[in-house]
Amino acid sequence: MKRKKKSGEQMENKTILVVDDSSCFRTLMIHVLDFMGYRVVTAEDGADALDKMEECHPLLVLMDVEMPELGGLAACRRIKSNPATRHIPILMVSGNSDFAVGAIDAGADDFLAKPFSLDTLTARLRTLTGQNDPLVMAAHAGLYGRTA
Repeated sequence: MKRKKKSGEQMENKTILVVDDSSCFRTLMIHVLDFMGYRVVTAEDGADALDKMEECHPLLVLMDVEMPELGGLAACRRIKSNPATRHIPILMVSGNSDFAVGAIDAGADDFLAKPFSLDTLTARLRTLTGQNDPLVMAAHAGLYGRTA
């Protein structure tokens, strides 16, 4: 279900770059984030993410830690070391909660262990982006399914 733009609504950057080698996770995030009103761009690994960063200028990067080619931690370090992209919040995710400290040390703004609840995801999105979109707020209030 796509959200329709109201007349007079400001154009703002609502693009989230989802980076994960799991096509299932990428597809799930496309559906969830699209329903919340975000535009979603996906990448399969860190190298692909770095290329797409220049094209889409995301509001936020949602990135897995463990990926082939260029892993999430290395990609995070590169994004945060580039003056043009260091301001973009990065939310790292992993099925292994032991990566939390490494993710923060690499420059990530936050970390979520998979599986995570949609309530937790929407709260982190609100905090990291400063956006209080009605659909994000509704999701945060627990009006949708609980686990991603």
